[in-house]
Amino acid sequence: MDMARGPRRSPVYAALRDGGAHFVSMAGWERAVHFGAEAAHLPLKFTATAWRDQVGVDVAACRDGAALIDQSAFGKIMVQGPGASFFNRICANQMDVAPGRIVYSQIINTRGGIESDVTVQRHDPET
Repeated sequence: MDMARGPRRSPVYAALRDGGAHFVSMAGWERAVHFGAEAAHLPLKFTATAWRDQVGVDVAACRDGAALIDQSAFGKIMVQGPGASFFNRICANQMDVAPGRIVYSQIINTRGGIESDVTVQRHDPET
């Protein structure tokens, strides 16, 4: 149902739309899910979707070139102070990086399973 679609759009929504993005609504946000393919994103099904090959093209473009990944709809928290080092104990990746760096990682539980994924930006030595 499209009646309540579109109240939350990121600053890059128009550029993504003009670039051929197909959107779904997630938590009230319009989120781009793939580009270029004429096939609609929905309905989802258990077999290969009509837009599967286009997602492969999008992934290759990210891998081989450059990409803007809109994370406007993602949750954001600020962790600061000497205790911020706990990220190195709960994340699978090395989180103690130079200020200005961004790290993608998974948060791991005591069994080694993935609880969540995070993208962390280091602002300064204490955050």
